[in-house]
Amino acid sequence: MDTKLLYELGLSKAQVKLYLSLLSHGSLTAAQLSSRSGVYRPSVYDNIPGLLELGLVGTNIKLGVRHYYPLPPEKIEHVFREKQERIKELVSGLKAEYRQPKHAEEVIVYEGNEGYKSYLSEFFSQLENRKISYFYGIWSADEKVFKPAEGFTRSMMRLVEEEYKPGVKPDMKVLINSGSNPFAKLFPYFRYRRLPSNLSFHTSTDIMDTGVAFLIHRPRLFVAFVSSRELANTYKNIFELLWARSSQL
Repeated sequence: MDTKLLYELGLSKAQVKLYLSLLSHGSLTAAQLSSRSGVYRPSVYDNIPGLLELGLVGTNIKLGVRHYYPLPPEKIEHVFREKQERIKELVSGLKAEYRQPKHAEEVIVYEGNEGYKSYLSEFFSQLENRKISYFYGIWSADEKVFKPAEGFTRSMMRLVEEEYKPGVKPDMKVLINSGSNPFAKLFPYFRYRRLPSNLSFHTSTDIMDTGVAFLIHRPRLFVAFVSSRELANTYKNIFELLWARSSQL
């Protein structure tokens, strides 16, 4: 029998021994309980009050001698429920005191094709959980750069598309350099525009509610994701200015 949960109730090692001895032997005096459990008699008197308080053990007097007896084990379920309710009350009170930091910026770096897949996994996870309401991309690379992750990207896109069928899809726009492939087949529900010929970017930028990712394509694919809503809002405004100056495909 696994008795680890008894310790999660807050019982000491001595209390567990005393309780199990009472379950096995029934009503016992302090001397008998000490002998059966292997707990020193002074320690019996120190630990029994806790078992009485939890309602796991009862006590009575027979022929002038105090005895201790176990109460039905189902009582443990009641004790756990009481603790759960108290924990809920505690969490509720802590939530009322909690003040979420306004800024939770961090930088996450991904390298190589496998790193890029990890970045995409996080991105699609946020899409599926509807944590992203918009995605704006400024893409400078040609199709060859994304080729190693194409199959992975297609499968993840299908999952996201299924997830969003009953609801509203996020706003997804992409700006591309004048000479780049728009990847229209790979990302069929993006809206594309082509940047003016006098504007050309040598790195790509992904902008979403939660932050901004900067992608450097050569000599090795490198992604730096900055988690910051303020930065995302700044880049969103820049993107919208570029979008207004760009032409339809």
